[in-house]
Amino acid sequence: MDFRVASSGSGGTAHLEIDGSPVTGGIALPDTGGWNTWATLTATGVTLPAGAHVLRVVFETDGMNVDWIRFAN
Repeated sequence: MDFRVASSGSGGTAHLEIDGSPVTGGIALPDTGGWNTWATLTATGVTLPAGAHVLRVVFETDGMNVDWIRFAN
C-alpha cells in the first residue's frame, strides 16, 4: 500500500485501520519540505479482507497533506 504525503513541519506518524482495528503499526511520515512537496511511502505486509469494510487512515500527529492512497495486489 502506498501513501503520497506532504508536510511542512517535523513530519509525524499514521496507521491504517480496518473496521476499527489497526492493520499496520505506526508509519513514519517525513518532513517533505513543503505542503506541495510530495513523497510516496510504502507500507508492506498489509492484507485487506474481501468484502465491504471501513478503511481509515489515522494520523497520530497533525500537519500532513495526503494526495492519494494506492492498493496493489
